[in-house]
Amino acid sequence: MTKNSYKAQNLISYAMALFLGGILGEASAFIAYYFGKYFSDSIILLLLAIGSFWVGSLLHKRSNSLLLILNLLMFFQTIGSRFIYKLYQLTEWTATALYVVIIGLSFLSGWQQTLEKSKRLTYVSIMVASLAACALGLETWAIFTIGVILIVYSQLTMNKTRQTTLYLLIAMPAITLTLFFTPPPTLFERQSRYFDPLVFSRETPFQIVDITSWKGQQWFYYDNINQFSSIDHWLYFEPMAHVASQVTKKKERVLVIGGENGMLVDQLLKYKSIKSIDIAPIDKDLYQMACKIKHFVQLNNKALESEKINQLDANVFNHLGSHNGSYDLMFIDVPDPVDIELNQYYTIEFYNLCRQALTNQGILVTQAGSPYYATKAFNCIDQTVRAADLVTLPLHNQVLTLGEWGWIIAFKNIDKETVYSLIENTEFDQIETKWLDKEAVRMMMAFGKQPEASDSIINSLKKPIVHLYYTTGTWKLQ
Repeated sequence: MTKNSYKAQNLISYAMALFLGGILGEASAFIAYYFGKYFSDSIILLLLAIGSFWVGSLLHKRSNSLLLILNLLMFFQTIGSRFIYKLYQLTEWTATALYVVIIGLSFLSGWQQTLEKSKRLTYVSIMVASLAACALGLETWAIFTIGVILIVYSQLTMNKTRQTTLYLLIAMPAITLTLFFTPPPTLFERQSRYFDPLVFSRETPFQIVDITSWKGQQWFYYDNINQFSSIDHWLYFEPMAHVASQVTKKKERVLVIGGENGMLVDQLLKYKSIKSIDIAPIDKDLYQMACKIKHFVQLNNKALESEKINQLDANVFNHLGSHNGSYDLMFIDVPDPVDIELNQYYTIEFYNLCRQALTNQGILVTQAGSPYYATKAFNCIDQTVRAADLVTLPLHNQVLTLGEWGWIIAFKNIDKETVYSLIENTEFDQIETKWLDKEAVRMMMAFGKQPEASDSIINSLKKPIVHLYYTTGTWKLQ
């Protein structure tokens, strides 16, 4: 062995140690995100690496073909963070152990051969280099590239053209995949915000949509705020859709403002008498996700693909102003009024336009946040709807994964006594539901004593107030 090739072998060993250490560092960070543990998980990873080192040494002495197969697997599986992330989505500790063992069996077996030829290197120095990379959190793809370059250099100095060609054929696809096809870094950065595995993340012009998974169930977050879950989404959407739909005698034309996830539309499509549903999405990118992304589609039953659906492109204010007396039912399922932009969908000006767009005895339903978390905001929305010359019926329900939630149902040209009579005489067993029935509706109408006294402030575009009520919450308004 020449002097240059001998030095190259030393560099190769250290480069491989750094590479494994970087992989272990990434794996340790991911486990910390998922399980909230740090020191104990790092110890487990270290034990796995050490164990695979010795197992790999034994395997190398017995089977060169197995070593080659494991090295091939290692190269093609190490494509940045994508592989380890996919494993975490499928399972937890089993995937982690399998991944680390594959690393150890492949590269550490190869190190044993290097160590036999390079007496100056010791097992301790290799492990120290590996642990140093793990502690520093070096980027996997960078370490990987350095390692490949050193391997190619060593093979060139040893004049083994066939081995060099083999390594290049193995390494180049992996480098390409690592540099150009790894998942967006934001996916992993956002994982740190959640305990459960993040299975989907995408940013729209309006918000960041995240979906986490736990035991086969999904949680949907917009800007880090839980919106609904596959566990109990019907506890939110059934009351919003069916109380108004069952009470009204006519429900041919429907307008949904917001409702991009398709869950509300899925409930409304249970009524054959509904001939058309116009939907005006606030976040059009989210609407497209709900049409295509499997996590949404599995819950909304492809409702947005129905022939009854007509997506509106026009500004919703302009649309309402040009469609007087058009809609039998109107649903406003937009995010909570956390800022001035969303505040506009809770103003007297907006509700006046909605009233004009309703038919003679049309019904409007709007989500109104939590009547207990933000009592003044809830009451302000109720008062503002009433100020638009509509008779209101507040409802609330306990949604397991969200907490207490509320809606305002508003009736046009119907007095309050008639409203209560309609509710009392309506049977809610004519449509298939998972939870809602007549008894549940009665329960949702009862609020008990109010924790906060109402004021008479009406929310408007000129004097917006509801977003302040909402963001401060009940207990901060003393």
